[in-house]
Amino acid sequence: MSPSPRRAPRGSSRDRTPARGHRRVRVGRHLSIAAALVAVVATALTMSTATGTLALWNDSVEIPDATIEVGSMGLAIAAGSGSAPAGQTTVLIGAQTWATMLPGDVVGVPITLTNPGTVPVQFSAALDSAAAGQSDATFWLHQGTCPAAGTVGVRLTGQAQQVPGAPLSGDSTHCLQVALSPQIAAARQGTTIVPAFTLTFTAAPERTP
Repeated sequence: MSPSPRRAPRGSSRDRTPARGHRRVRVGRHLSIAAALVAVVATALTMSTATGTLALWNDSVEIPDATIEVGSMGLAIAAGSGSAPAGQTTVLIGAQTWATMLPGDVVGVPITLTNPGTVPVQFSAALDSAAAGQSDATFWLHQGTCPAAGTVGVRLTGQAQQVPGAPLSGDSTHCLQVALSPQIAAARQGTTIVPAFTLTFTAAPERTP
């Protein structure tokens, strides 16, 4: 039996200093696709009983011309629930979004991720180390609309973690939530709890068995 062709798993980020007083959500993308062809060789063994000789016959069969199409993938982001413009990999969320929060408050904003390609992707998210290291606020990401109260979804950390949900193909709206600790001292009112934070998304093609 001839060996079957094997397919390898298929799968950049830009960095800009955020404007003062803004929170930035950034996305990145990575693509790695490899393909290979396996030649087919047929071997047959025959024996002549009349002469008692043994003959070995070898032959090879070439694979006809074929077209290999490589899929595409990408990741773009937009604030709100509308489709992200192609190639837009950075979005700024104004500081006023969280300017009036009190201890214990949770505020969420919708963001939309768009994969304009033909290959569904799974994506992960990670906070910058400074935001991840403080304890006054927590950050959450949920696929779908923002809830009326409370936090939902994945609590974000400094380590990239896969965001639950179906592989991304087209548009998907998510809710980014910031929750202030109820334990923040009253003496800190009017101060800036988290000066700025960066959330980075990284996409990779969906892996199939």
